[in-house]
This record gives sequence, C-alpha cells and structure tokens, in this order.
Amino acid sequence: MLFVNFVNKEKLMKNKFTFNEIMRQQLVTLLLGTVFVFGGCNFPLGQYERNLDYIRVFACFLVMLVHASENFYGAPGSTDMAGPQSYLANEADRLWVSVYDGFSRMSVPLFMIVSAFLLAPIKEEQTMWQFYRRRALRILPPFFVFMILYSTLPLLWGQCFWNEYHMLWNFSGYLGYLVLAHYIRVHLTWERPRRLVVGAILMVAGAVWTILSFYVQAVPGELHVTPVLEIGWAFCTINCVLLTTGAFLLFTCIHRPEAPQLVTEMSRLSYGMYLMHIFWLGLWVSVCKQTWMLPTVAAIPCIAVATFVSCYLTAKLLSYIPGSKWVIG
Repeated sequence: MLFVNFVNKEKLMKNKFTFNEIMRQQLVTLLLGTVFVFGGCNFPLGQYERNLDYIRVFACFLVMLVHASENFYGAPGSTDMAGPQSYLANEADRLWVSVYDGFSRMSVPLFMIVSAFLLAPIKEEQTMWQFYRRRALRILPPFFVFMILYSTLPLLWGQCFWNEYHMLWNFSGYLGYLVLAHYIRVHLTWERPRRLVVGAILMVAGAVWTILSFYVQAVPGELHVTPVLEIGWAFCTINCVLLTTGAFLLFTCIHRPEAPQLVTEMSRLSYGMYLMHIFWLGLWVSVCKQTWMLPTVAAIPCIAVATFVSCYLTAKLLSYIPGSKWVIG
C-alpha cells in the first residue's frame, strides 16, 4: 500500500528554523533515505537488466534537477532553497518550477524500483545476515564520510519542517514501490509495444497531474506553506506512482545488449555523485542565477546539468584513488 503523509499546517507555521538547521536536517534525511535505495546500484547485471543503468543515470540527474528548482521558490529570508515557506516571484518561476520539479519527482521512486528489481526476492542460498552485511559494507562507509563532511552528526535525530518521522521518513510508505518492482519483473508479461504505449500514457498523465498539482496552488507574490504547496509532489501520491511506473515501463523497452560505456560508468558512480551533489549545486546556483542572471527556463536545467557533470568528473577522479569505494561507493 502507498501512503500519503499529511502535515499539521498549524504546527508548521509556529516553528521557526534557521538555514543551517533546515539544510543539515534535509541532508541527513536524504542521505539516510538512500542507504537501501542505492543498495543495488553496483552489482553485475544480467543481460536483461542492462537497461537499468539508464534509469540510474536518469534518476540521479532528476534529483539534481529537483534541487536546482528549489532555488527558485524559497521565501525571502529563509534559505536559498525551499524552506518552511515558499514564494514564487513571478509567472515564469511558477511555470518552470512546476514543470522541471514536478516532472522530476519520479527520481527517488525510480531508485526504489531499481533496487527492488535487482535485490528482491533474496537469493535462496543467501541468508538475511549476508544480504544486509553486503548492503551495509557497500553503502554505509561513503554515507558516513559525507555525513561528516556535511557536518550533520550533531543533528542526526533532528526534525525538519516537512518531516514528522525524523530520520526514518524515507522508510515510511515505500513498500508499494518494492512490490511494484517485483510484480513488473516476475508477473508482467506484456510485449514491448504494449509496455511502450501504456508506459507513455501513464508517464504523461502522471507528469501533467504532478505539474498541475503545484502550479494551481503556486500563486506568485504570496507566501505559501511549503509542505502544503508540495503535497502533490509526495512520492507516495497516486500521480507520482503513475509517473514513476510509466517511466520505468518505457525504460524496459530498451533492448540493447549493453548500455554505452559512459552510461555504465555514470551508473557505477551514481551513489557518490548523489552524495556530493549539494557541494556543487550551490556553486552553480551562484553562477547561473546570480552571475549570469539566466532566465528561470534556462537557469534550472543549466544548474542541474553543470552539477551533474561536475559530480561525475569529481567521482571519476576520486575513483582512481586506492580505497575510493569507501568514499564514493
């Protein structure tokens, strides 16, 4: 079952948060939420699952597109990124934040489906201890390295404005995506043309619904309560499920024996790229939004692309250092 987490609006309005509190708590929750989301990223794939490399790269980029968009609807005086309150300065911000951010809300659910597609069910010859030990050794060392770098350890158990479940928010309500991945892999026997048509319909319908859910509320020139404004962007809403399912079905229509080497390499490094992207994001926001003063329609994708390329190049350079797997996965 997929759940929607509702928010106590009155509680949100009463609480005040500093920039550091919000950023640190967001980062903690995002990082902890990826401990098992990225659990299946770096293992050898069978020939049938090669198209999952495309999904990892695509989803990793969408995460950066989401965070690039958040720099265009934060309320003045709170944070550069969206905080407890949101503010759209004009119609251009309203439109392009809705489009870019709304479409990208499939990012984390796609990672959930990929991990479940690869890892569930557990192999018969593998014990539960072996399964989690292997996941932990792959995921936790880089996670703790970046946790320290982001200076979040003192606030490990903190709570931020959109998260009433503390650091475990990303573990609530996601079992539906795990079940969906297992169903698609084991029980869905559709031929490629049917998957292509159904996937396209679901993705377009989900994208339009998700985009409009933000757009109709985001009236420019008014302060908005961010979790209320973003309620239609929750990963466990039906529109996000449609968007994610459709996109995943479309990717299963790729019938190449192997992904291009660059895609495979980006897929292998995607965990490290994700962990470090906040470092690069702020730099490119300053360049594209403040120095170059690009219009919103161009600034958001430019920030995301520049951040993605910077993270890939950084992760690639780090991968040549002995023992780098403990830092970037």
